[in-house]
Amino acid sequence: MVITIVMLLALLGPWFGELEGIVAPVTTKVTLENVREADGNTYFTMHFTKLRNCELRGVTIRRNGVSVASGPAPGEEAPVTIAPGPRVSQEWFAFGGLPVDDLEIIWAHRCTFLWTTITRVYP
Repeated sequence: MVITIVMLLALLGPWFGELEGIVAPVTTKVTLENVREADGNTYFTMHFTKLRNCELRGVTIRRNGVSVASGPAPGEEAPVTIAPGPRVSQEWFAFGGLPVDDLEIIWAHRCTFLWTTITRVYP
């Protein structure tokens, strides 16, 4: 019985992470502000509210469904885990120019040791 439960968690863990992100997201949806284009990249800051105290594991930015080079803008620090509450991110970049309508931003957090919680924050 225990082996069956462990195997089910291993197989369904990624699905649980997606489901948890829908039912109990770690943050609210993101509002992009200060959007600008430079050097063929899109630069922006993100406004959001962190709802739960979970450890940030990663940020993925996709353009038209394909992951693109992205991260904190040059000179900015890598993102860290922050306490719940209203937040404004440092400046970020995503490869490719404007518009931002084709961007998708996904955050991965560790809220439980069993799986990674996936929160789709933009759009």
